[in-house]
Amino acid sequence: MREKVTAIIPAKGMSNRLPSKNTLEFGESNLLVHKIRQLKQVDAIAEVIVSSEDDDILAMADKEGARAIKRPYEYSAETLPFQDFLYYITGEARADHVMWACCTSPMVGADVYRRGCKTYFEKLKEGYDSLITVMEYHHYLLDKDMKPYTFKWGPDHRNSQDLDKLYFFTDGIQLAPKASMREWHYYFGHNPYGLEVDLKTSTDIDTIFDYLLARMQYHMDDDAMMAKGINSKDGEAVYHYVLGKMISQLSDEKLAKVLLEMPDGKRANVLGLIK
Repeated sequence: MREKVTAIIPAKGMSNRLPSKNTLEFGESNLLVHKIRQLKQVDAIAEVIVSSEDDDILAMADKEGARAIKRPYEYSAETLPFQDFLYYITGEARADHVMWACCTSPMVGADVYRRGCKTYFEKLKEGYDSLITVMEYHHYLLDKDMKPYTFKWGPDHRNSQDLDKLYFFTDGIQLAPKASMREWHYYFGHNPYGLEVDLKTSTDIDTIFDYLLARMQYHMDDDAMMAKGINSKDGEAVYHYVLGKMISQLSDEKLAKVLLEMPDGKRANVLGLIK
């Protein structure tokens, strides 16, 4: 019998930095529904749990076939240590392996989850204790005293692509045995395998800028652009293509409002983009 995974989506209704971020419009629905649908395409994932204190979020989750669990008040407070919530919610998982999957990583799609699950079970046999998504990080960092940290000053300076390889933890996938997560009180262990992802996949929404960038990236489909004769390296052409796709997804009411607020010339341009 193949081992299975429980995917947990933590989705609080309140967010201090970006209000209602888990249910912001995205793709054909919103960030929460988008994430549930991605996860449900993966055979290795036996169940999807959505944990929230918000009844509207739980109703959306239930409608999409996820297991909606009302988060008790004591596990909803901002002051609650993360490890306490993790220990509580992993206890609800029915599978022996648990994946943390956040709505705010919308570019981690079903294909990445499939690759992550397959790689995870292979790497467990090699001695790794968990799997996380990472991205190569080549940037000039300074320490708290403004001294070079990832590079050298003067004649030993190197181009950024030649710096020693570092990795950025993307928060896209954290996958480990349920029992281990509960023992660690954390979602990955001391010997995780790093599954490398690209810049687009690593997108994490924490601010309005992150959100707008993610919406644009969602529509940057190289195959679709190629079919329309758009060169993916032509910045202006890509911008107009993506803008048109985003506008075309607005409801009639929202589109009408946007058009009414535009000067005549720009209105004509927008109408041309969505044809």
